[in-house]
Amino acid sequence: FFAFAMAPKGIAGIHAAATAVWLPRLSLRASNERKAPFAASPASSSTSSTELGRNRARILCQNVWNSFFAGGPERRQRLEYLREVVDHHNVDILVVQEMFSMGVGPLADQHEEKEFSMWMEDAGLRFRSNGSFLPSFGQNSGLAIYSRFPITQDAHHTFKNRRTFSAKGWQEVTVQLGDARQMTLLNTHLEHSHKPEWGQVRRTQWEEVAERAAVHSQNGENLVAVMGDFNIGERAHWQLLSTGETEYAALNSTLTKLGCFKDLFPASKLRVETMWPEPEKPPFSPDHVFVTQPLEALVVKAEVVDSCGKAGHPVSDHR
Repeated sequence: FFAFAMAPKGIAGIHAAATAVWLPRLSLRASNERKAPFAASPASSSTSSTELGRNRARILCQNVWNSFFAGGPERRQRLEYLREVVDHHNVDILVVQEMFSMGVGPLADQHEEKEFSMWMEDAGLRFRSNGSFLPSFGQNSGLAIYSRFPITQDAHHTFKNRRTFSAKGWQEVTVQLGDARQMTLLNTHLEHSHKPEWGQVRRTQWEEVAERAAVHSQNGENLVAVMGDFNIGERAHWQLLSTGETEYAALNSTLTKLGCFKDLFPASKLRVETMWPEPEKPPFSPDHVFVTQPLEALVVKAEVVDSCGKAGHPVSDHR
């Protein structure tokens, strides 16, 4: 869970695995017709100019641990905790991973995602990204962005190399900030296995994301952030590629060369790991936010905080 604040020019500051039972809740798939990317609902038009012109924006990034195959227990309850986190921190843009929907032929389980979207609309995050591709059988990408600011562009992409029953990939969302400037967010969730063969697959995945990030970055001149759960840790020295280079070093080097990106949360600045500690497992921080220099210059605060509800219950296995 990241909170970072940015201060656009003329703005004072923007503060920045139990398996779930899903079969009883299956319903017919929603129509393939997609809404306009900036029209989350009819209520979107009621967003006031005052609300969009505030002197700060807070962006939170969170893996919600809602996989149908390897997610955590009490899915809906933990999303309620996330709603409390959003309210407590007065979030303006929420970027999530593992907000999965499941397709089974003509049926689908999209219950949590739809309910959470309504909760975010009630919280003032009236604009949301369009849903990603839902396969005939399996999970969608699990990626979603909810925003208080208008979303002007929205695209989802699936990785060329991925597991059979998944549609993992990345999304590209452009947000219109209160001072009329635009910021592009690339949200992703890479392969999770740490076996050597899957490490090579993970590399092909982040290479696809990096290429698209470079297009948006324009040599580091635009406001662009690449964020999410990369399943790659800077201190994870066991994550070695066939070249002998660590996965993080290769990822960081590629993003630096292609788009002049910098990790807002290098290991040297982490007070805690981004994953909650587990017995007999090494500390791990797979979550990252890479930003261009113009965006970094606007950040007034960047931190990893414990994402817990009012009673102290964690939202996820990620902080």
